[in-house]
Amino acid sequence: MKLSNYSSSTLRWSMSLWLPMAIACLLILSNGCASSQPPPTKSLLAAQIAIDNAERDRISEYAAAELTQARDLLNRANLAVTQKNMLSAERFAQQSQVTTQLAVSRAELAKAQVINTEMTKSIAQLDQEIQRNEREYP
Repeated sequence: MKLSNYSSSTLRWSMSLWLPMAIACLLILSNGCASSQPPPTKSLLAAQIAIDNAERDRISEYAAAELTQARDLLNRANLAVTQKNMLSAERFAQQSQVTTQLAVSRAELAKAQVINTEMTKSIAQLDQEIQRNEREYP
């Protein structure tokens, strides 16, 4: 009888330690996996190149707010890398690249609208010239 009591208490003791130890091991492993992720260098580089190209193309003349937001997102991505939060870094880098693309699209739209306005004015001037010529030379 004494042996079975000893085995039962030993079993309860080992079971009461097993669960917390298993949880601790899982937490250690999950933290190790999260911190061992490599930095999202491709996304960071793509975002930086997109911003550099937009600056070279003078996109800020037409979409300054969006380009500023893209730079801010890239800075946040770089900060997340230094804090070893690679998932956030990846997300911020991708958001930066998409925001830069939005800035480029808005700038292209603004440029197209300017060209459209200029062409409309030119057509109106040509139309006036044609009407004046028709009056002078019937």
